Amino acid sequence: MVPYLIPRTRAEENFNKALCRTGVTIEQAFGILKRRFPSLPSGLKVQPDRVCATILHNLGIDKRDIVDPPPVNRRLMDEVALPDAGRRTEGKTLRDHIANTFFGH
Repeated sequence: MVPYLIPRTRAEENFNKALCRTGVTIEQAFGILKRRFPSLPSGLKVQPDRVCATILHNLGIDKRDIVDPPPVNRRLMDEVALPDAGRRTEGKTLRDHIANTFFGH
């Protein structure tokens, strides 16, 4: 999604703010993963059969620093569904739908 270049309504302004905050959070998460596992950006230097993502995950669990994702809010996901699910909807139409549905209050 891209922000509104010139937000015209409060919903569009709120959408832009939420989109910006979300982007920052995602970039911070990628930074944490790159620092924690420096081999991820450049690739592993050992044979693939000797490394397993499960081991990395289990190490995190042992250190008690793995955060479980929040449960999926099915109702919220249903509300984000395209306004006309029968046709392909343009990105701007979907963005407007999300802005007006969730940020227009």
